[in-house]
Amino acid sequence: MKNTPPDEFIEEYWQMRERMDWARSALGRGQDVAQGKLVLAGFEEFYQKWRPLIQDPDVRAGLDAGREGLQALRRHLEQVYLTHLHEVVEARKDWWTAEQLLKMSISFINLMKHAPAQLRPDMEKIHRDYMKKDFDPVTHYQDAEASAAEEEAKFRKALVEFEIDWPERVDAAMKVRLEQLDGNSANAWQAVLAAQIAKVGETPSEKA
Repeated sequence: MKNTPPDEFIEEYWQMRERMDWARSALGRGQDVAQGKLVLAGFEEFYQKWRPLIQDPDVRAGLDAGREGLQALRRHLEQVYLTHLHEVVEARKDWWTAEQLLKMSISFINLMKHAPAQLRPDMEKIHRDYMKKDFDPVTHYQDAEASAAEEEAKFRKALVEFEIDWPERVDAAMKVRLEQLDGNSANAWQAVLAAQIAKVGETPSEKA
């Protein structure tokens, strides 16, 4: 004889379904992360509360099937997270590159300042060929400085947006690591992230 689930279970089930349906309706409209998390958290909370208490085998099987059915959403969210992190690392790498160009600009300005007069025309030509404009130490420095500041601002914005979407996964250690990235370490991290993105995107049959 089957054990009928208690009325509280039925009531909470439909409340949970209503919240999940509302959250699902927002998916694909720019709210995938927040709403996806609500879908998963809502069902998982319900599952953890009731799965141990329900004795009816059909209802238990239904709960298990529902949980398994959300694996695609879990994989999607993980892909979104990894891709977002990859973009933040890219922004940090762009800032690091701009910083190196600023340092190179300062070095070039000093080199031009102390270069023998007979070498200056050739050095100015090198600058003109590369930069597509005549050398002026003030504008040369200001352009490099502005570029570095712009790339830093882009990184800061990307990091803030990343933290807003994933506050539970962005800790102090990750922030320090991002701040300290250079070109090589950024490339290495991105390679790892790319592999993880590809792995998460595999279907269960592909993983087997």
